[in-house]
Amino acid sequence: MSKPNRYRTDNDEREEEARKGHHHGLALLILVLLAGVVGWFWLARDPESRDAFTRRVSELEQSAITLMSDLVSRTSTPPSPPDVGSVAGNSLPGAPPKYRSPIETPAELDEALSEQRPVQPGGAEVRGPVAPTDTGAPADAGRRDDPVVRIAFIDDLASWLVSHYVPAATQGRNGRISASLQGANLRYGLGMTGLAWIGDDLPAGRSAALEHVFTPDMLNAIYRLYVDRFMEAVTRSATAPLPSGKTLTPAQRSEFFRLYARHFRGVAGALQAIASMPDFNRQMEELHAAAQRVVDANAQYSELTFAADQARSDGEPARYAALRQQMEAKGKQYQQAVIAREQSRAAFVQRLKGTADARYLDDDSLLYAASWIERRVHGNPGKLAAAGQAANLFRDLAGQFEAAEKAVSSGASS
Repeated sequence: MSKPNRYRTDNDEREEEARKGHHHGLALLILVLLAGVVGWFWLARDPESRDAFTRRVSELEQSAITLMSDLVSRTSTPPSPPDVGSVAGNSLPGAPPKYRSPIETPAELDEALSEQRPVQPGGAEVRGPVAPTDTGAPADAGRRDDPVVRIAFIDDLASWLVSHYVPAATQGRNGRISASLQGANLRYGLGMTGLAWIGDDLPAGRSAALEHVFTPDMLNAIYRLYVDRFMEAVTRSATAPLPSGKTLTPAQRSEFFRLYARHFRGVAGALQAIASMPDFNRQMEELHAAAQRVVDANAQYSELTFAADQARSDGEPARYAALRQQMEAKGKQYQQAVIAREQSRAAFVQRLKGTADARYLDDDSLLYAASWIERRVHGNPGKLAAAGQAANLFRDLAGQFEAAEKAVSSGASS
């Protein structure tokens, strides 16, 4: 049986040391679970059934003891040497990962139990303590979170969106949103807020998380899994008191949903334009080349400026005059490179704005979205299909926000 993936969240580092000391406690937990089974059957079954079950208890206890011995032998390791990072000031890359117990999560404990569990006559199994029937199960009962995109991500994103809505300072003016694609990437792409990853290497974890998420099927699955809960979280955050103690009025909540619906349609338009651009990678390469020519020309101009100043300090008028002429020529070359770069960017942005909804975003946001997608599809053009699927989902999300706006407006008018 394969072992479940162990995902590491940004809170795990504080808990890792505590878990390392509890390996033997997990084995003891197995015995406690067995005791729970015994107690329940002893109280719930008739005398004849209890006698039959008592005979099975000794077999279960023996299996648990065997498992505990196995856990002790597998987790009792001699003291580890000093951490490589602490000795070298965390300057050595590729340090071996920290030791982890073979059983750390409830899923892994359940797997271990299933491997040791005796089978009852007729094929029935004893699967730990039997919980009483719960008539008040929550609406989310049975719904499982994605192992990488956790429910904490959904809740945090909802709060983040609300915190970046800025109501109008005076009556009669319009509010605005300060959220941006750059800000979202900084919080969730670099900070990994609400996301989980494997191991101790954050950059590698970030790459693995993106690899997991950024496919058409996975984007669709995660969206369908969370969209209803996300909308509920947004509504809760929008109606909850703000840090200032105030709450958004119905008119402000309506504006909040309307502004974000427009923004999401802009993102959808940008992604759709990118996904449908057959020469997208070539266009991005040309943009990078134009930008590099500006950098090169500026570096050459700076070198000439330094050399000219040195010649003047050394009292070499002839050399200084020659360098000054070169500086003037290189300065013009630099200006031409800047103009060419801006023309290339403007032409690329106009192509993106050929998709009408993309016009809801400013030029910098469109260029940023294109750069982000380029990094995802570099060396794998097939990933552009994920950008197209993301466009569909942002368009659907815009519709969700528009429906929420109408609901707030109708509730305020009734």
